[in-house]
Amino acid sequence: MKYVGIDLHTNRFTCCYLCDNSREKHTETFDLDKQGLSSFYSTLNRDTYILVEATINTFAFVTLFKHLVREVIVANTYQLKSVGVPGKKTDKLDAAKLADKLKAQVVSGVQQIVPVTVPPKEIRDLRALFASYRTLRKEIGRTKNRIHY
Repeated sequence: MKYVGIDLHTNRFTCCYLCDNSREKHTETFDLDKQGLSSFYSTLNRDTYILVEATINTFAFVTLFKHLVREVIVANTYQLKSVGVPGKKTDKLDAAKLADKLKAQVVSGVQQIVPVTVPPKEIRDLRALFASYRTLRKEIGRTKNRIHY
């Protein structure tokens, strides 16, 4: 089994890889482009578990590779506050902590991380549409207020 913790950002992501039979960690950073994703896909197989924190682009990111692995867990960011390291905070450390937490959950069989449900594409599209509508309504209000002053 392979356990991967992913620290996702808007233009890149950092992965920490752990294996069942080893305590050795391997960390790698990929760009969010065709070449980076292709390199990332080559590291995955059907015995891979992945843990990613829920951010604004996590759902779209997960749908790109969830069919290539055994399980992908999208975790609530607030639930993982305890994962953070006091003092230093780097992408490599965050990814390593996520991988450690994932391995502990899978090996023990005790659910420590409650996964976030990844909604279907239609629901995600509707949410994006409503978010755009709310932003537009706020901008209309701001414009009207500027006119009044």
